Amino acid sequence: MTNLGEDMEKILAVFKKGIELESFGIKFYREAADEVTDPKGRQTLQFLANEERDHWSFIVDLKHSFESGNKSSAKKIINKRSETKAHSTVFPKMEDFSEKIAESKGDEKILEEAEDIEKRSIEFYTSAMADVKDQDYRDIFNILIREENGHLQFVQQMRDYMILHGVWSGLEDYFANE
Repeated sequence: MTNLGEDMEKILAVFKKGIELESFGIKFYREAADEVTDPKGRQTLQFLANEERDHWSFIVDLKHSFESGNKSSAKKIINKRSETKAHSTVFPKMEDFSEKIAESKGDEKILEEAEDIEKRSIEFYTSAMADVKDQDYRDIFNILIREENGHLQFVQQMRDYMILHGVWSGLEDYFANE
């Protein structure tokens, strides 16, 4: 079996596990958003659930493309993703979140768990990339790692703010610091 064939088997297995990881993240952030009474916290967690859903869709699209043997289709998906998420941050501009939200109490425990989820995702994709030789396949993992790192920084900033101030900072505070 060639390296390319071995890489294909590995990447399909990683896609399957990645879909599970992202599904868990979606579920966690949605349930956490339902539990949090703070409007800023709810908005933040819903935002993260949508980001995880976006990762899930990206991986599912790639998996289907790879299973069909259409590497050029996969390259288009990867290139489009690289172009749309090319900035160091994976978050949209603050104008997309114009709604003003009142300040209230939040839940540090949820952010600790969110931080763990993002770290596990980074570790998983980094480890998976180490086993793959083909650069096109490695590019997929670089995209996911970069985006998960962005999520981790976001969650850490939210958590730091909560530790210092006892309340959620909200998306507008994060984007103001970009």
